[in-house]
Amino acid sequence: MHELSLSEPQDLWRIGLYDLVVISELDEPIDDAWERRALFRAPLHIVARQGHPMAQSGTLQPLRDCLWIVPSYGQRVLSNPLLSLEGSLPRQLMQAQSIYIALALLRTTDAVALMSSVVLEDPQTSSALVALPLTEALPSLRVSLVCKSMDALTPAAREFARGLIDAAQVPGILRTAPRPDS
Repeated sequence: MHELSLSEPQDLWRIGLYDLVVISELDEPIDDAWERRALFRAPLHIVARQGHPMAQSGTLQPLRDCLWIVPSYGQRVLSNPLLSLEGSLPRQLMQAQSIYIALALLRTTDAVALMSSVVLEDPQTSSALVALPLTEALPSLRVSLVCKSMDALTPAAREFARGLIDAAQVPGILRTAPRPDS
């Protein structure tokens, strides 16, 4: 198993290095050549440390000058013209693929981050972080198993994939079960 950024897997699949990936992505239609199975969905939130001086701002606009920590899809989310940032990105934007780096920065600075509710439900982080009460609606995250084709997987990879898909159907094991359209 390897932790990869969103841009890496496609090149690695082309050369046959990986059978499948489990990836977090925005919960929206994706038109590419890969087969996807949604494992779970979770709402996105703007998250900060407990006691953050801007924790009660109510909208994104006052947070514009904060350091923002975002995943690879974060810039696309924040540039949505429906948000109070009005299509312009925050002044300080850091893309972080590692949850550990993001959490360390959140705990020790006045940074804010775009993260899923899964982080807030984790007992190790829930006491240190809060979701900011914003009026803007943010999209949801989808965690998906992605491969070229489920039928083309090796027997071991197919069993692993089936195990992940089965575990995703058990309430509380991973998260809420995916919608039937996935």
